[in-house]
Amino acid sequence: GRRPALTAAGEQRLRASREFRSQFGQYDHPELRPLAERCVVSFGSSAGPPMMPNTAYNNNYTIVQNADHVMILAEMVHDVRIIRLGEPDELPEQLRPWFGDSWGHWDGNTLVVETTNFNPRHPFRGIPPTDQLKVTERFTRSSTSSPSMTHRRTPSRGEARSRSIGLTISSMSTPATRVTTRSGAS
Repeated sequence: GRRPALTAAGEQRLRASREFRSQFGQYDHPELRPLAERCVVSFGSSAGPPMMPNTAYNNNYTIVQNADHVMILAEMVHDVRIIRLGEPDELPEQLRPWFGDSWGHWDGNTLVVETTNFNPRHPFRGIPPTDQLKVTERFTRSSTSSPSMTHRRTPSRGEARSRSIGLTISSMSTPATRVTTRSGAS
């Protein structure tokens, strides 16, 4: 498929962001340096939402669940998303975590995750989010070796319409990383 065209408002936000940044040199101060370069969050959207593996490397994920939360660890920059399960207890409007405010519920064997309250300094494909952005992701384990994930974005990032993307995640038979510690090691 193709990315939906931007709305006039989306194009205006993109132009305003570029215009603001153009008054500075690319690396005049740390706040202008890319978030990924500063290791605040990874480049692209590998941890999401929506989870979009990068095209280069480190596309490994660890997913852990307990009764109240799901944690998704993306290998790239070790980004971690915490997804609260059950009825949403939404964060106050002014709290905007890097990966938004995610909460999920089970619909049969599918984990449905809805995310709002995106951080305005964490753009997706160069476009800063609006206050109304909502991303819905669906994680389904269709077999032991290939869970799948789809996401649907409302058109509030400035796109003319919603869009859906699906991908299959390959399972690894062994953990990608093992961390061991020894008592008394220096």
